[in-house]
Amino acid sequence: MTIGGLSLLAIFIFLIVRFLFRFLYDVFNEHRLIYLRIIQPRSDTKQDREREKDIAKDMKEKISRMSQVYRALHKLGERSVID
Repeated sequence: MTIGGLSLLAIFIFLIVRFLFRFLYDVFNEHRLIYLRIIQPRSDTKQDREREKDIAKDMKEKISRMSQVYRALHKLGERSVID
């Protein structure tokens, strides 16, 4: 084997050994893992629903304004190229 072949073999073996060590570490430390379930209460009050509607309206207004700005910028770019 050449030096290049030996170095590739050494790298391959190193990667396999590293994978095995990481896997075994995870297996042996599995008992220390803690799983949490986070539950948020549903907010169905009238005030919360109105607030969500206001937020949705604000977002729609912002999106429409920005689309107008981009459309105007695009038109300006097209006209300046033509002129």
